[in-house]
Amino acid sequence: MRKDENAKEKQVNITGRRIWVTAIIINVIPILIKLFNVLYFKHSFGEEFNYPYSISLVTILFLFVVTAIIEKKKNKIF
Repeated sequence: MRKDENAKEKQVNITGRRIWVTAIIINVIPILIKLFNVLYFKHSFGEEFNYPYSISLVTILFLFVVTAIIEKKKNKIF
């Protein structure tokens, strides 16, 4: 909940689209780091990238579940 200029509480709608835009932005960062390392240093860093990459996959799966729950509740109300 956020308060507007009249001090009334206003509900912030979190949509599936907003969640997926956030997920894409979060997960592009480790991929860009990997590409920079491969192209700039001319060799890939194998083990160091596995941890951030797996974290980004877990984030995607988590956000997929959250999106499904939000969309299910939204469809149930209407």
